Amino acid sequence: MASLRPFALNKDIFNPGLYKRVQSVWFAGLPKGATIPTPELAKQWWMASPEEKASFDTTCRTNFLRALESIGPDKYQIPITPSPAIAEPFIRGITEQSPENDESSASVALSFIILLDQIPRNIFRTASTLPLVYNHYDVIALSLIRHLISPDSPVPRPDHYPLYRLSAAHRFWLYMPFMHSESLADHQIIAKLLAEFRAELVEAGPKYEDTMTYLDRGAGHQKTHASIVERFGRYPHRNDVLERQATEEERKWLEEGGETFGIGKS
Repeated sequence: MASLRPFALNKDIFNPGLYKRVQSVWFAGLPKGATIPTPELAKQWWMASPEEKASFDTTCRTNFLRALESIGPDKYQIPITPSPAIAEPFIRGITEQSPENDESSASVALSFIILLDQIPRNIFRTASTLPLVYNHYDVIALSLIRHLISPDSPVPRPDHYPLYRLSAAHRFWLYMPFMHSESLADHQIIAKLLAEFRAELVEAGPKYEDTMTYLDRGAGHQKTHASIVERFGRYPHRNDVLERQATEEERKWLEEGGETFGIGKS
């Protein structure tokens, strides 16, 4: 692969104010020390009405569109295959914002993953903009989390930071780029990570039973995603917006109600 052109995050945009804002928006109303979301927050994440989704999308667009545009494909040109090199500007952003500070390092890392993996899904929902999610921001997010959990990472693993280690409300989001991947190997990675997380909750004792229940629900969704990638080698509901030719099996599966994760075939 050809080397990437040098790229640096705009520090007027990517700064502590942005990282705190990502978490204040995404975790709005989450009590300090909570390990599962409040019912209101869970609804916002997973069960919002069309009107509530539109309102939250507007909040995301108002707060984060400028940041995402500053690293869009016209500014940060990357290959479609994830790599440590793609993650480098963001790794540098973590180390520059939080030298020798594990708490700040983990917090910035979590903010980056949410900004790259989740916020684009709230801003770029249309058929014409969804390719930005799948072909650009997802590639960066996956490159970053792969690097962050690797032995080669220059920063401590954010999922092992004490504030996040036993919190399904936080730790699960760090792993979401693996679930969005169309590589079965990435689904095997997240399955292993979630199994390790569950074992840690078991060891922590009965206090974390509700956390384990929430995690198990998320792990079930992960298995659903993985089964689709294992069967088709990709997510069929993305075919139309990515201008991919669907197979007859994929077309039939979608027509019979195959999972589209709330975005249909657009």
